[in-house]
Amino acid sequence: MLSFDGNHIRIPNATVFKSRIVNFSRNDERCFMFSLGLAPDTDFVDAQRIALEKLQELPFALKIPAPAVWIDEIGDSTVSITCTGWIEQHKSSLAAARGESIRLVKLALEKACVQMPEPTYRILSPTLASPAVPAAQQRSDHSDGLAREADIFEESQVTMDVQAVTDAALKQIVDAERKVTEADDLLRREAPEE
Repeated sequence: MLSFDGNHIRIPNATVFKSRIVNFSRNDERCFMFSLGLAPDTDFVDAQRIALEKLQELPFALKIPAPAVWIDEIGDSTVSITCTGWIEQHKSSLAAARGESIRLVKLALEKACVQMPEPTYRILSPTLASPAVPAAQQRSDHSDGLAREADIFEESQVTMDVQAVTDAALKQIVDAERKVTEADDLLRREAPEE
């Protein structure tokens, strides 16, 4: 077998007979999944709706099976939602589609003012004091930051290309190797099923 990073893998017969083997290339549809941590005081019904709508808008996401979003886990400072979507893996790169989905769902949630907090630690020390920042400087810094964020946000709404370019190149390598051993290739779609 050829791994995604181009290495040949040889599996001993004993492993094949005793193990469960997953063939990721036989079906064209493939699921990607990711989780995002949200602030505990989030309106989770609204957050789930926003994430689901964004997943449904993605040009590379399949309509059937449909994307899904659910609350998955409660952490120390966040509540996680899990998002899933399906792609045609011979047209779209799984890694690129997952990464692009994370970016665009995160942006949609941020645009709706849904907080994704970092873990918070509170350190108490009577000897630490912070220097005072003049109010005028705080206002100026704040308005400049908002303007930059608005520009960045508009540019970030464009969906990146997630075509399976690397996958296509690897497919050519695999196809060339399969021609040599075509009769013994059990990974072909036409191969007999066990």
